[in-house]
Amino acid sequence: MSSPDVPRGADEQSMALQQTTLDLQAVMLENQAILDNVATGIVFLKNRLVQRCNPHAEQLFGYAPGAMVGTSTQSWYSNPQDYDSVASDFYPILSTRQARTTELIFRRQNGELFWARMSGRIFDGANPLQGGSIWVIEDSSERHAAEAALRSATALTGAVFNSANVSIIATSTVGTINLINATAQRWLGYSSEELIGKATPALIHDAGEVLARSVELSREMGFPIMPGFDVFATKARLRGSDEREWTYRRKNGTSFPVYLSVSALRNEVGEITGFIGIGVDITDRRRADEAIQHANEVLEQRVLQRTAELEAANLQLKAEIDTRVQMEQEMRRMAHYDSLTGLPNRNLLNDRIEQAIERARRNNHKVGVLFIDLDHFKTINDTLGHHIGDLLLTQVASRMSFMLRATDTLGRLGGDEFLFLAPEVDDPEKLAVIASKFIEILAQPIAVSSHLLHVTPSIGVCCYPDHGTDRDTLMRNADTAMYFAKASGRNNYKFYTESLNVDVDNRFQIENALRYALVQNELSLHYQPLMDTRTNTVFGMEALLRWHSKTLGVLSPAQFIPIAEESSLIIPIGSWVLRQACMQVKRWREVHGQDYILAVNLSPQQFHQPDLLKVIATILSETGFPPSALELEITESSLMHNVKEVTATLHQLVDLGVRLAIDDFGTGYSSLSYLRHFPVHKLKIDQSFVRDIGVDERGMGIISTIISLSATLGLQVIAEGVETDAQKQELMQQGCHFLQGYLFSRPLAADEADRFLAIRRAAN
Repeated sequence: MSSPDVPRGADEQSMALQQTTLDLQAVMLENQAILDNVATGIVFLKNRLVQRCNPHAEQLFGYAPGAMVGTSTQSWYSNPQDYDSVASDFYPILSTRQARTTELIFRRQNGELFWARMSGRIFDGANPLQGGSIWVIEDSSERHAAEAALRSATALTGAVFNSANVSIIATSTVGTINLINATAQRWLGYSSEELIGKATPALIHDAGEVLARSVELSREMGFPIMPGFDVFATKARLRGSDEREWTYRRKNGTSFPVYLSVSALRNEVGEITGFIGIGVDITDRRRADEAIQHANEVLEQRVLQRTAELEAANLQLKAEIDTRVQMEQEMRRMAHYDSLTGLPNRNLLNDRIEQAIERARRNNHKVGVLFIDLDHFKTINDTLGHHIGDLLLTQVASRMSFMLRATDTLGRLGGDEFLFLAPEVDDPEKLAVIASKFIEILAQPIAVSSHLLHVTPSIGVCCYPDHGTDRDTLMRNADTAMYFAKASGRNNYKFYTESLNVDVDNRFQIENALRYALVQNELSLHYQPLMDTRTNTVFGMEALLRWHSKTLGVLSPAQFIPIAEESSLIIPIGSWVLRQACMQVKRWREVHGQDYILAVNLSPQQFHQPDLLKVIATILSETGFPPSALELEITESSLMHNVKEVTATLHQLVDLGVRLAIDDFGTGYSSLSYLRHFPVHKLKIDQSFVRDIGVDERGMGIISTIISLSATLGLQVIAEGVETDAQKQELMQQGCHFLQGYLFSRPLAADEADRFLAIRRAAN
């Protein structure tokens, strides 16, 4: 019951007002919820200062919750110009109650820039700044980045499209041109405006060719093809693409041939939305074809005109074909066979080795490779000439070929290097038998022209897969083993082992260091006395080379002399040895008043050097050493090649006044008939025979024979390597009185040798 003082209508009004207030609060809460959760920045401004904003606006500009209120919008802008332009351009338009939207680059509180789309409205048109305004701001950075990427991709595609040296024309399903590239416009003489939207066949295709193609297609497809765009679209519709040679017609009426590829364009559901044709100008090819055709026509006309000469022309043509076939066969032979020996060359060897390895891999057997190098072949070439060397190589190849089985291959790698391939090996030891046979068949002298030549091989042996699983490794390891065979005295074979790589590496180190030994004063001479047991006096000194390397230490002559020989470093080193020894022994002759002789070993390389006589004469002249006191020791094996020229060289040396001795006598190939004509003065018994005195009667028999032979030929004889008194007594009993060895003295440095000579002179 209502109060008597309050009218009933007033009570109802109050209740309605309360309900309205509640409804308004609910709407405000809903609006606030929308404002707080909407993914768009909303800001209320007065005088361009933030009065209120939603959380997304704070996140957009990088403010903490509540920190954006009261801040100036000037901090939003990336530069003052944008801030000013919004005031001068944006607010006047908003004052007219018009909506205005713009995109600008804004700045977050941390300085990061971003694109955003901004729209605003004002509350008081007469006073837009103070009356307040509301702004909606959306981040558009991702859209800008996507648009930039699209523009870049579109520009790249457009560049490729217009720079491609082919014509590209896209059409609708009914043949109207939608797209044409710059190359097509240039070739056809039309601009894109003249062709876009026009029918393709009517403008750029020959009507006659279109009609002919429609008939051809009708027969091929089994249903009628209407002349027009169907000619181009039929196969593309059915198969997705079509290719053919075609003719394009230019704007000026001329035409040119193209190779045209037409493909159907489809949408995402597979429906054909158009066609694209890519054409390649084949004018040059057509011209070439026409030129060939024209040449053929001319040739046919000439044949018709010269019917009477047809038989002769055919015979001549046949002869030319035969010649060409022979030339091709010869070229194939030259490509795979050595022109000198007729053996397979490196190319064919490589191919056969790889085939053998592949078969061995499948069949689980071994492959043998022998690397064969002829010893001292360079000496033969240098002394007798390359013509004799080539003849020798052909005979060596012929001898070695005799022992080949049907499956084996013997080839020449080049120079004096050969390679033997055994494609099927069950036992690697059989490779040793083969290597021994090669050594055996080359042991006999080879008659070349007027020369009787001795040649020996050094052989490196390896097999697949024990020593390598590919061609290059096998050949390299066989080569390494061959070098080891040379270093082990030549005329033998060696199997590859891993340690050989170390040995070969050591050899290369020695060779490299030896090249600088003279310049760095690392070489020196030691002298071993030569004794006359009849008077117990020293009658001479043998000069012996020693090397103390700064990098490798002390190396024995056995380590570096063979390397010096093979690398030809022995030539300058030998000259240095002769000069130093002459100066030293001349001084001793003067100081001690004794006519000592000087014995110097002459290596095979030195003996065969072209200017040998000049070098020796110059050194004797410059040092003042008497030629009659110089005794050159030449190894027996050096004298057995080209005996005629060797004899001439020996006589020239004797004419200089020097004495000659054959070193290591009894170990080489001397023929008594040759020895009888050699102008030598002394034979030097090799120390291997002296070492066997009292141990092997055969060695003593050889010594007795050499001494008797020397007496018969009127030659002196000296024995080296005498180490015991028993050896001395036995040699003296046999009539050998010139001795050398550790029994009397080891090789001495120059100052030690000087003291030794002084002591011996005083004792006598």
